[in-house]
Amino acid sequence: MKHYNLTTIEGLKVAKEVLTSVNPFADLAVKVVEKILSSDSSKEQARIAEKLIKQGKENNVDEMEITLNNTKGLDMKIPMDGVEITTMVGSKEETVIKVKYK
Repeated sequence: MKHYNLTTIEGLKVAKEVLTSVNPFADLAVKVVEKILSSDSSKEQARIAEKLIKQGKENNVDEMEITLNNTKGLDMKIPMDGVEITTMVGSKEETVIKVKYK
């Protein structure tokens, strides 16, 4: 099963590699992945997820799992000597899309 976690930088890098390896418009794919880091990342994640699903079908993938994240508000981690302060004010939503191709 292919798994794409679009909530992490590493996951974005993997998605970028997949998109650029099979997409003749590699520069466009790179720009799409870079846009994920913008303030409206949920729409960009949805666009990339759609492209990954389509490419999965074209490449005869059996199953695929994609994780999306929509965090709104303030999410901070502050490391200090002997303690780490973590706070989240707002909403944090995670969606997992499981695709099984026939």
